[in-house]
Amino acid sequence: MTSSSHHEQLAQFGERQLAELSSRDICASTVHLILATAFFSGAAIALAKPLKADKKTYLAALRHLLETHFGLSADHAAGMVESNARLYKRYVLIEKIYNAGAKSALDWHKDSANVEPALKALLTQYQTLSMSGLNIEGVKEAKPAPVEPEAIVPVEVAPEVVAPSPRWGRRLLWLVFIALLGLIGYGILFPEQPPPSIAGIPPRRHP
Repeated sequence: MTSSSHHEQLAQFGERQLAELSSRDICASTVHLILATAFFSGAAIALAKPLKADKKTYLAALRHLLETHFGLSADHAAGMVESNARLYKRYVLIEKIYNAGAKSALDWHKDSANVEPALKALLTQYQTLSMSGLNIEGVKEAKPAPVEPEAIVPVEVAPEVVAPSPRWGRRLLWLVFIALLGLIGYGILFPEQPPPSIAGIPPRRHP
């Protein structure tokens, strides 16, 4: 299929859905214009598959429909398509309207004579909806950011310090203690003669 086929079919589908609606009334309500854009966005993408139209083709056809049927400028039409894509990611209602447009367009593609104007029913259902009520069907939860694994910090093992055995220290203290006791005992027994082993002093001879 050529791109003109997608343009023509989307335009015909749009005329069928808008036959009992006033484009001026839709444009008078920002919410209704948003819902209509979501509806025809779903229709444009759904028709692209059987018609083998690429993204560039169905986006161009969608913008053209908004320009011709709603009197939007080219820039305004492109802005509506982009903002509607952002709303689709946030509000369940916009996704619901989008899916309704896709289903209605596929049904129309199979049998154009027996398809009800689904857009009219939806705009009637949400006739009094305001911008603050776009969350009436719920808000999509934002996907949590992936949790980054914690960095593993290598633990440096300090080299083992081998302390000297305390037994040698205790033995040395005992030896010193015993030597002191021996010197003290020697001094008590021989108060006038110091032990000959101290500082190499020879024993004093008596006259």
